Amino acid sequence: AIRRCRLGYSDGHAFRGYLQRHRLSVKRARDMGLLWKDGRERMADRVVVPEMRGDQCVWMVGRTLEENRDPRYRGLSLPKPLLGYDRVRGRKRVYLTEGTFDYVTGVGWNLPICGLQGIKLRPDRLAFLERAERVLVVLDNDEAGEQATAFFSELLGSRGVFIRLPDRVKDLNILAQMPDGRETFFRLVREAELEASHAFSAS
Repeated sequence: AIRRCRLGYSDGHAFRGYLQRHRLSVKRARDMGLLWKDGRERMADRVVVPEMRGDQCVWMVGRTLEENRDPRYRGLSLPKPLLGYDRVRGRKRVYLTEGTFDYVTGVGWNLPICGLQGIKLRPDRLAFLERAERVLVVLDNDEAGEQATAFFSELLGSRGVFIRLPDRVKDLNILAQMPDGRETFFRLVREAELEASHAFSAS
């Protein structure tokens, strides 16, 4: 997952030194939101997840490893894209998940997956899914996830397959941390697809 997602870590001081050594613009980095106005790194002490389009990084988000630190996520001051667009574009079968680390988990399992970065999206931002014949949706196991499931059910129609996580398992990343998390997930996928096929046949 680290290699495939090209994850990084901001230690809070290496980036500015890198810019200076390579004679790159500190002002430009500040304008992009990589540095605060006082020169501190915006992503300091965070795991950094970039959104890659080919070999170009178009956006990134940093997540703190301290559970009680606020904000937990911090992105660049640029329009927020979906994570993993290149992984799902043009694919007939894709996975759709909610959070940053859920997306990283799916990439680690070699899934054609994208991360929504939240659930408040306009339908036109999901136009790239129109070519997908099957969209496997795995959202957070909470009230917001339930509301989003209703939204995607209407949007995707019979193409949508909704994977229900076990009780008291909030999201895909937490499931992955369980001893049998990966096996459980793919069992749930098989069950969801079978249920969806039966529902389609009945209709």
